Amino acid sequence: MLYDNFLLQMLEFLKGKEDFIGQLLHHIGTSAIMDLLLRLITCIESPTVRKQCIDWLDEQNLIQKLVKHIHVTQTEEVGIS
Repeated sequence: MLYDNFLLQMLEFLKGKEDFIGQLLHHIGTSAIMDLLLRLITCIESPTVRKQCIDWLDEQNLIQKLVKHIHVTQTEEVGIS
């Protein structure tokens, strides 16, 4: 229960950050950021908190933004080669 409360507080903190998802994607090449994203999606044990987190990430269009970011990055790399 205490752990769930901590996770809820952390999630609310992240939600309150302006353009958190944009900043996350800006630094996605950093292994710690990739690990954070992976843990947000897969490692939250509480079903209630996990659902809230995944719903929030979905509302923020994480997948669409991630695909767009990867496409832009890949296009830039091809252009440089």
